[in-house]
Amino acid sequence: KADTVIATISGETTRVEFMMLAKAAACAARVVKPNGRIAVLTAAAPELPESADRMRSMSDPASAAKSILKSRVEDGAAALLWCNAAKHASLFLASEYTEEFAEELFATALTSPSEVQRLLDTGGDVLIIPDAHKSMVTVLRSKG
Repeated sequence: KADTVIATISGETTRVEFMMLAKAAACAARVVKPNGRIAVLTAAAPELPESADRMRSMSDPASAAKSILKSRVEDGAAALLWCNAAKHASLFLASEYTEEFAEELFATALTSPSEVQRLLDTGGDVLIIPDAHKSMVTVLRSKG
């Protein structure tokens, strides 16, 4: 598994939905080490579904996931994917959201290419997943 996973989302920014960000984060969470780093990169700032907007007022991703599950909201899948990724690894988000907004999503905002580079320079194995919102990545264990 990788220490850092970069998950990109491409395409027309007006067509990007929060579910795409959540799927990218979930894809990355499958292949990042526990307590590793996941960076979701997009040029968009999609509107949040009600459940994801609700999680912004929660103190941590575990509490948010528990609240979303308890409320049984129809649009909860994206928020749960996002929360589960945030529980597994540190989330970083390069988007058009403000820094404060990203923090409310349990993520650290990446506001420039140099910040992304600094994240890559922290060392360890790095995996880049283009169009991660459309991907299902797995890591095979090598023998030996």
